[in-house]
Amino acid sequence: MAVGLNITMKNCNYHVKKRNIIAIVITIIIVAVTNKFWLMFRPISVSMDIKGTGNILVTVLLNKKDNDEFKKIKSAEVWLDLDDASHAEILVPRARYPKRVKIVLDNLAKDQPITISNINIKNGKYKIDNVEKFKVEGATFKAHNNEITLIPDENGFVSLTYPDTLKIRCAIRFQLELFIIILILSYLLVYKLTDYIADFKTEKKKSRIKIIFLTIFFVLLFIPMSHMDNEEMSIQENRLLAKWKPLMMDDYEINFEFGKNFNEWFNDHFAFRQSLVNIHSNLVLLLSDRLETGSFDKRTKTLYAKGSFGHNDVDVIKDNFKALYKFNDYCNQHGIKLYVLIVPNKADIHTTKMNYVKDDYKHKDFLKYIEEVNKENRIKVVYPYKAMIQAVNQGKQLYFKTEHHWTDDGAYIGYKSLMNEIVKDYPDIYTLTDDDFEYFTNKKVRGDFLREFFNGQDCHRIGISKLLCQAYHQYDYTYYKHKQFDALKTVTINTKHRLEKNYYYSGGADYRVIQLGTSMNENLTEFIPFTFKNVKRIRNNGVQERKESEEFKIIKYYEDEILSYQPDMIIFCITYNNIPQLHDLFNLE
Repeated sequence: MAVGLNITMKNCNYHVKKRNIIAIVITIIIVAVTNKFWLMFRPISVSMDIKGTGNILVTVLLNKKDNDEFKKIKSAEVWLDLDDASHAEILVPRARYPKRVKIVLDNLAKDQPITISNINIKNGKYKIDNVEKFKVEGATFKAHNNEITLIPDENGFVSLTYPDTLKIRCAIRFQLELFIIILILSYLLVYKLTDYIADFKTEKKKSRIKIIFLTIFFVLLFIPMSHMDNEEMSIQENRLLAKWKPLMMDDYEINFEFGKNFNEWFNDHFAFRQSLVNIHSNLVLLLSDRLETGSFDKRTKTLYAKGSFGHNDVDVIKDNFKALYKFNDYCNQHGIKLYVLIVPNKADIHTTKMNYVKDDYKHKDFLKYIEEVNKENRIKVVYPYKAMIQAVNQGKQLYFKTEHHWTDDGAYIGYKSLMNEIVKDYPDIYTLTDDDFEYFTNKKVRGDFLREFFNGQDCHRIGISKLLCQAYHQYDYTYYKHKQFDALKTVTINTKHRLEKNYYYSGGADYRVIQLGTSMNENLTEFIPFTFKNVKRIRNNGVQERKESEEFKIIKYYEDEILSYQPDMIIFCITYNNIPQLHDLFNLE
């Protein structure tokens, strides 16, 4: 009897060991197959020295195949102002093992030479020394002393294809946290499945149900960790997301809070988390007019961003206006006329019955203060509040229903109010009229730098789905297009620390103008560039790699550009809510 029991125990141990081995082998296979989740491939850098003139677009294409077709590519691009920059570095993401490289230059001036040298890949680990091998299209090509000289054709587009095979592997970052999650979940899933399968004959029906349930359960566990995002800030929740804190800190001390830190990090970065936040926002919108990041007026179907209904104390406004007076004195010293255009809050123009406004008296104090400022006539401040209220009473929609920017109708009123002041100093300047435009309508929004039509920034900020946003938003906005629109020449610069557009219109008044300020300027660009011959649009917020706290340090970032451009006037356009930031105008720290 004892012998039989021993044999049974040995068989049982054998089967357990066998199941463990099978589970380990299958786990290894799963971990290997899912390597894209726990191995992060770093972008490959391509750098070069470039000399020339003007603003050009540099694009780098890395081909996975060793051929000239360039169909299996990863690419990246950057705008360069060659008057200021002589070095370019482009980071190409997701290019694991490229075999060929192509460099494309766009927006080149005809017959203006461009010189390229010191072409390096992967931070100098691969240097292209034999540049004479490049196949060049769209330019006359010369190579000397490992330097390329290009004289572009009239199309302003040049491509350089390097024929030799690259032997490059991108750097890899091992993500321990995801590796551990996949390893543990995979092993538990496979082990339990093999355990149930072993008893399948004796508990056939019960095992089937358990296997199906267990498989679904573990698949659902895998979904949240299938893609961990790297976002640092949640706009909708208005908070910083938890950062990854490793078990071993940089000083080699053990992080005894690792479990808690891991839980916080995972909860803030798991896959489809943003979709769940969006679903929550949509449900809140359907059931209530109060949102974490704003409010929704169901009567007028209008979204109001957070902070739309508050007003500043007049003492705060007066204190910040000191910086405007200083800016005005600075402009006068350099022979520049300064005009300040302050755009009212959307909630002050399109009033609502939501009873959120409790400090209207502060706005009335501001109106009185602006009257006093303009009576002094020391500085030109335009606040088109009364003209906009009058237009709203006539049925005009002056702000988009799904974001804070003013519409073309609103910006046109701002333009006319501004020009009323400008022509007092420059009576020879022609102010555009209704007859200078063609008009069209569109239900979508166009209010920012890219001049593209979409559903509106506030839809994105509070997570309203496109379908729901379109269902609520059925308003036909009127858009303006100057009849000589095609005659306007535009150069866009959107690079690190710079977000600008340069305009030239031969039919405009012969003055040089800097159009400075926030995104409220964008719809003004349907009018101002057609009023003056030369306009430089400088955007001070929403700039790449510029901290929000640095946005209004105008002199720190733009003094050299202002003085070198030598404008006749600066039009500084901001919103009412930007006034508390004006104290940073001359902050050089």
